[in-house]
Amino acid sequence: MEITLSTVSDDAATVGEGERDAPAGRGERGESDFGPPPPPPPPLPPSVSSAPSTVSSDPPPLSVPAPPANPASLSPPYAAHVVPAEFGSFCQLPFLLTPEAKGRILQGEANLQKRHEMRATQLSAMEAGRYSQDLPFGSPDAPFLELVVDRENLLPDTLDAVARRPAADLKKPLRVKFTSDGMAEEGIDEGGVTKEFFQLLVREMFAGGDRTRAPGAVLPGPGAEAGGGVGAESGAPRGSGGPGGGDAQGRTPGGPSMFSYEEESRLHWFNPASLSDPESLARFRLFGAALGLAIYNGVILDIHLPPVAYRRLMGCRPTLADLTELSPSLGRGLKQLLAYPGQDVEHVFCRNFVVEYEDPMAVDKSAAVAGVRSVELMPGGADIPVTHSTRGAFVDLYVQHVLDTLVSKQFAAFAAGFYQVCGGPALTLFTPGELELLVCGEPDLDMEALQRVTKYDGGFSAAHPAVGAFWNVVRNMPLEQQKQLLFFTTGCDRAPVGGLGNLPFVVQRSGPDTSHLPTSHTCFNVLLLPEYSSREKLRERLLVAIANAEGFGLQ
Repeated sequence: MEITLSTVSDDAATVGEGERDAPAGRGERGESDFGPPPPPPPPLPPSVSSAPSTVSSDPPPLSVPAPPANPASLSPPYAAHVVPAEFGSFCQLPFLLTPEAKGRILQGEANLQKRHEMRATQLSAMEAGRYSQDLPFGSPDAPFLELVVDRENLLPDTLDAVARRPAADLKKPLRVKFTSDGMAEEGIDEGGVTKEFFQLLVREMFAGGDRTRAPGAVLPGPGAEAGGGVGAESGAPRGSGGPGGGDAQGRTPGGPSMFSYEEESRLHWFNPASLSDPESLARFRLFGAALGLAIYNGVILDIHLPPVAYRRLMGCRPTLADLTELSPSLGRGLKQLLAYPGQDVEHVFCRNFVVEYEDPMAVDKSAAVAGVRSVELMPGGADIPVTHSTRGAFVDLYVQHVLDTLVSKQFAAFAAGFYQVCGGPALTLFTPGELELLVCGEPDLDMEALQRVTKYDGGFSAAHPAVGAFWNVVRNMPLEQQKQLLFFTTGCDRAPVGGLGNLPFVVQRSGPDTSHLPTSHTCFNVLLLPEYSSREKLRERLLVAIANAEGFGLQ
């Protein structure tokens, strides 16, 4: 018996007649300033411990859009998922679906919502007598979410532009126009400029990672003087500038950057010391919206958040394993506490239900060390010792404090922005790991898989000598140069879900032998390659091109 799993294709994800006949006024479809904040994510189950917990739980569930009134207008598997009372579908059994299939379903949902918002905008403009085929770029009556941003003022411009648009506009297809020195840059956004926009925006948000220590960096433990135990192992990795390095606009005005960089794990995390005023929280909300928009528009982002960020987005409770992935040495220290065989935990570890951490934004006058903040993990925690029977509760409260309470405002703003854009029913099909894959793509680059699916144009074919020389050069590149080639041609240096075998890729002949460099159309993943006279010349010209790929969106 053969079972075929169908998914929503671009053509299938159309809006039904009932939706076409229901024009919506702009005021009815959304509110400005990102719209009203959605309700928080699902509450976490209470932890099992022998001590009372005062750790704040994750916010309650974020709402998702209501199912359409006319399920017949949707392709059957997706309609069955949204309206299960009337249909049966494999979408209700997500463990049967591959990440690629889930990605296609999500893209089908996105295409449906994009078309709905485009048509709703056009009908609204026609009713008001404002409809025109020649609307200026960025007009609120345009069927696209059109952003005009200055390269030198990218983050503030984006924040301002998105905040002024109705929430429903975030469901439109995205188009971006860059300006420099007040002048619009050349180039039409067919996807390449959008990719460049996301790369630059994320780079600014993550730049300037602060040198911070996670809570627990000053924990004493057995044998601390000899360099052992929790005291030695729990020091959180010190941050360098992170991959972005240096000061940048990701740093909230007058305060630290949005994210800290954990050097040991090479991951970013929400900076506990970042300000929680409305302006800084708006930036975290924009970050969440940017992730949602990237998923919605099929753009892979080069970000390095720990898996717990995606687990929390899906309503999972943080665990010690999550903390260990973010800060391996801190996780090892807490595991040593749990594994200590003796009954004299209280006397050996000398810990109470208190967490201590470095806070560069405040100096606690009562602390033994200047700049160290002490926080009780429960009422009266400073007077409650950690014993053999309560150490499990201590570790649980500690983990929740570090990964939840300490960054609760920042994460809530991030989650609100994400779910405002990407909160449809299709998202519930994904596991946290699959969601991370959807956002970041796959780091492994299988160039042989890419060669198998590559198409050729302009006189090239798989058997052409210049094409053979090209793939010989590519296969012998180190990984970093292969990533540069992928970035030069597609605008992203990571593979999509399912690997490079799922990436549309074209190598096109752009003329006879010349000294000119190869070029690319990142909108369509096309490499324009002259027919160079030798493999050595091809290699030299290609390496120069991929090493200088900024501004690729103009092609």
